[in-house]
Amino acid sequence: MKKIAFLGLFATLAIQAQIPNKINKQEVLQSQTDYYRVVAKGFICNRETSDDVMERDGKRDEIYLSATSTITNRQGFSIPETTVKNRTRTMGDVNGRAKEERRSMAGSAIGNLGGIQTGDNIPDVEPWKNQASPSGDLLPFVLWEGTLEDHQSVIITPTIMEYDGPDDFLTNLWENSFIGQLGHLVTSVATTPFNLFTSNVNAPNNIGLYNDSAPGIYPIPTVMQQFPDQFYRVKVDLLTKDQKIEFQRQHAIVTNSPADRPIGSSENFYNPLVMKLDAASMERLSHTDFGYGKGIVPIRFIDTSGLNGDYTVFYTMEKVTETAQKGRINVSHPDVFDPIVGYSLRNVWAHDKVADVLAGGTTDNTHIVLNNDLNIDSQKFNIKKANDFYFYLNNVYNRLNLDILNKNDINGSNIVSSTADNSEIQQWAFIRYCDGSWIIRNVKTKKVIEVYNAATNILAPLGQMEFNNGRNQRWFIEKE
Repeated sequence: MKKIAFLGLFATLAIQAQIPNKINKQEVLQSQTDYYRVVAKGFICNRETSDDVMERDGKRDEIYLSATSTITNRQGFSIPETTVKNRTRTMGDVNGRAKEERRSMAGSAIGNLGGIQTGDNIPDVEPWKNQASPSGDLLPFVLWEGTLEDHQSVIITPTIMEYDGPDDFLTNLWENSFIGQLGHLVTSVATTPFNLFTSNVNAPNNIGLYNDSAPGIYPIPTVMQQFPDQFYRVKVDLLTKDQKIEFQRQHAIVTNSPADRPIGSSENFYNPLVMKLDAASMERLSHTDFGYGKGIVPIRFIDTSGLNGDYTVFYTMEKVTETAQKGRINVSHPDVFDPIVGYSLRNVWAHDKVADVLAGGTTDNTHIVLNNDLNIDSQKFNIKKANDFYFYLNNVYNRLNLDILNKNDINGSNIVSSTADNSEIQQWAFIRYCDGSWIIRNVKTKKVIEVYNAATNILAPLGQMEFNNGRNQRWFIEKE
């Protein structure tokens, strides 16, 4: 098996800045003050990567998304202090991982604790429909957001990375790894011109044409046809001999050395995709449907043979009109619960409903059901530590703990509230999922809280069930 270390991403951000600048002035004048966002909604694992046979990094694939962005001016020069680099948490197998990794669960590998394998859709069956709140560390993942003034463009390099183990995470994450090196790049324009080509069907010699048998990074053909000036890769064959040597040196990959690496690599180096977006193209993209909804652009990352990775990531270009929804790139998810705060449990499947105490009951074995969000105390729970690993959920209204009816361990047993008794069956483990939601698993029975039969109606009962990766088994835990 071959392992790969990625030695560099760009010779300089100047490669990005030399992209031809085509702007419809009237469209820009109309939209230059609008606020836009580029988000990765989710992805499909068409084929998992070649993995360590010992699976020391976790079962099957563990991946994270990353991006670097910078804004360029009328002349195509990078504007100082506009470069942003960010990445999601590592997504995959969470079993036995250190808290410091802050890994989130994704994938259906054996064991029910994640690990991404061929055929997995993350976070759900239709990843492009992910409606969780965008953030800077989980899905949907914000690559860039902001406004673009007249003749400005944002240059974005989207990447999906194979995570390759704790050594890289603990010692190289920011300073020495792929992501960290982006912070050391020169952001001014270099004097050496680089030839770039647009990744469309009319590219010279069909270089860049969508080809699911060739390694590389490809927007789907309809995207390349309708937006030929927004998606680029370096056309290495058009570089001079010296330029080609330098480019390949900066983008070299090396075998037999464990480290994180970008998916979409060829045998010897990685040629990243570059997105160049001005206000006019953002406006157009946000209103164009390529078959997955307005503004959603599928991009495929295909490894060379032997590395084997093949992922499709769904990016959306969207206009943000609500002030409260801006600034999401800076939002990260805390994994610590405040024991004095009342949290609501909003179901991912029945997304407009939360857990509630049936009829405001105050006696033992009062059932927990779905209800409209009324922001009342019976819909709030204090999450208090039982020990270093597990928690009690204590209802703010009746002061009873979440429990299982008659202490049963069978599938379908109802979730109820009962007097605190310090038993394991009143203790719960919280597993962070890759869209920011939680899986709540009982310590005693090892089963999870779900909305029974995936119902969405008021008074639908909550029960316990073996984990099956259903949306009705995941909960957004929200401060009221």
